[in-house]
Amino acid sequence: MFSKKKSQIAIEFLILLAMSFFIIISFMIIIVSISKTNARIQSFSDIDDLGKSLQQEVMLASQLEDGYIRKINVPVTLNGLDYNISYGESPKEGYIFLGFKDTEAYYFIPKILGNITRGDNYIRKNNGILNISQS
Repeated sequence: MFSKKKSQIAIEFLILLAMSFFIIISFMIIIVSISKTNARIQSFSDIDDLGKSLQQEVMLASQLEDGYIRKINVPVTLNGLDYNISYGESPKEGYIFLGFKDTEAYYFIPKILGNITRGDNYIRKNNGILNISQS
């Protein structure tokens, strides 16, 4: 009779231990999922901030007089992470493309000559035409 009680206690202990492991693993899976979502939101926020600031710079330059020159520093990485940047043209206007892993964003701007790259860029306006170059 005494050994049955010990074996029942041992089985109950193992069941409780298994349930607690299951609960802990479930919480860890939820935490990892939330942190991945937060990282994805943060990376989109960084891309969006950069895209909007570049868009504002080009829009400002397009509204100012000829002879405007400004140095724009486009970061090489965003919070230590690599990203893509390029300029493209649609029939009426241009756009800046920014991409990071599965995050992509497009920002419409007036047409420009040249290409936006990471590092130092110079935006110039001569004869009503915007030009972006590295020097």
